[in-house]
Amino acid sequence: MNMIIKNLSDLNNYIGFVVLSSQNKFPIVGLFSGDHQSDLNHAFDQLKTGILLLAKKINDDKRMRQLQKMLDDSRNAYLEGDIKKGAHLLQDLQEIAFPDRFKQN
Repeated sequence: MNMIIKNLSDLNNYIGFVVLSSQNKFPIVGLFSGDHQSDLNHAFDQLKTGILLLAKKINDDKRMRQLQKMLDDSRNAYLEGDIKKGAHLLQDLQEIAFPDRFKQN
């Protein structure tokens, strides 16, 4: 798993990684230390950077603000212990950003 988001594919994969890892514990790898609060902060800092890559794809300021708000709301939900809400917000964000990710060519 690439721990740095360099492109949209990395962002899509990283969202899934955060949804799965934030339920229990992030694996101790790279900048993840085993301190859940610190790991959540690191993960969401990476996601915030990754969201900026979507600006070229989406090219809609209103939609970008919506995605950034969803990301912030997800982070807050996780920090408040509402893992289900945090995960659902990330998955909703992923659906908006990557609506065709399950379609076969």
